[in-house]
Amino acid sequence: MRFFSLEKLSKLLLLGNSLTGQLPPSVSDCQSLVRLRLGENQLSGEIPKDIGKLQNLVFLDLYGEIPPQLGELMNLEQLDLSQNRFSGDIPSSFGNFSYLNKLILNNNLLTGPLPKSIRNLQKLTMLDLSGNSLSGPVPPEIGFLTSLSISLNLSFNKFVGELPEEMSGLTQSYGNRKKPIDSFAAEIQILGHIRHRNIVKLLGYCSNKCVKLLLYNYISNGNLQQLLEENRNLDWETRYKIAVGSAQGLAYLHHDCVPAILHRDVKCNNILLDSKCEPFLADFGLAKLMNSPNFHHAMSRVAGSYGMGTPPNITEKSDVYSYGVVLLEILTGRSAIEPMVGDRLHIVEWVRKKMGSFEPAINILDSKLRGDGRSDGPGDAAGAGIAMFCVNSSPADRPTMKEVVTLLREVRSPPDEAGKTSQQPLIKPRATADRCSKNANSMQLREEVEKKRRFLGV
Repeated sequence: MRFFSLEKLSKLLLLGNSLTGQLPPSVSDCQSLVRLRLGENQLSGEIPKDIGKLQNLVFLDLYGEIPPQLGELMNLEQLDLSQNRFSGDIPSSFGNFSYLNKLILNNNLLTGPLPKSIRNLQKLTMLDLSGNSLSGPVPPEIGFLTSLSISLNLSFNKFVGELPEEMSGLTQSYGNRKKPIDSFAAEIQILGHIRHRNIVKLLGYCSNKCVKLLLYNYISNGNLQQLLEENRNLDWETRYKIAVGSAQGLAYLHHDCVPAILHRDVKCNNILLDSKCEPFLADFGLAKLMNSPNFHHAMSRVAGSYGMGTPPNITEKSDVYSYGVVLLEILTGRSAIEPMVGDRLHIVEWVRKKMGSFEPAINILDSKLRGDGRSDGPGDAAGAGIAMFCVNSSPADRPTMKEVVTLLREVRSPPDEAGKTSQQPLIKPRATADRCSKNANSMQLREEVEKKRRFLGV
């Protein structure tokens, strides 16, 4: 593959093809590589040992045998080696992944015990080792990981013996007292009554002192992050549908549920898509009822995903901020926390930098929305203004999710104005929020939204 002679290559996505042969050793020459996805092909042979030299790599999806040198990828955040024919032990060097949040090794031929070094992965949110031939007892180190907010799947292996005490004695800590994890069932009963077209339907759950299983409807088209990463040609209509549907789901949680519910982990990974790209909010593992007696204690301890919220004071406006980040990802095609080569700004700071230079709003949009006849002109540019309104540094000046839905519904301008707004500088949200919030207590919602819409230039 001649791709690997490109020294400035930062992202290479070739998944889902019929590529054959071996990954060339020259891959280690791509020192700028951040994302490498070669899964769902027919590659064979060993992964080059020098792959450990790619210190900028944060996302890896490969085929082949697992070399211990993978443990040298110190900045790796996601490692997906699932559904291959990897064999042998899980390298103990995997414990070096201090930034790893997802380790997905399911459906391989891995054998042997779990390495004790796995307890070092303190940032893990997902560990999937299912469908292998791992053996021996489940090590106590797994118990240490379960103190995190983690999705853990060890099914269909050859583990024997009893579960470690660290797992069987799980509790959730709230302030200065302990709450048994079985009380989770009471909260599930509340979440089980949520019925909205843009929220996954909880069908039931299975529970004992060691295992919790939530049963949801199957959503067939993956999640929003996968859709954006795979560089599919998403037109404005599809992005708009996803943005509005996600906002409607959040607005339902905040304004129509009694008591109100905070999602607390709104991100592209947690927005599932069906075959028609209709969005569904998912993963309520961090959700909280606002009138829960433990609400304020819990808010001070868990703050959702890095880059998506605004700790330490978690309110419904934190969900609004996270939604604003998602909306920016939808419009720009950039990841919220992807360390792009030469530009390592968080997506919010990146857009603010563009705003400060008074560039046309259209300049922040995904290149697939610019100049190809599929952009809605003022619609997608004004959407960027709404997103920046949501990520205002002052929570009090952010809109409610009900207001966001109304703004998005009114975001399309008449045909004779097409292209007008997109060539204007981005509107700074602070001025908009200041103007909108002066008499917030005395204004009706419609008046509030109309004023915000006007100042966003929609």
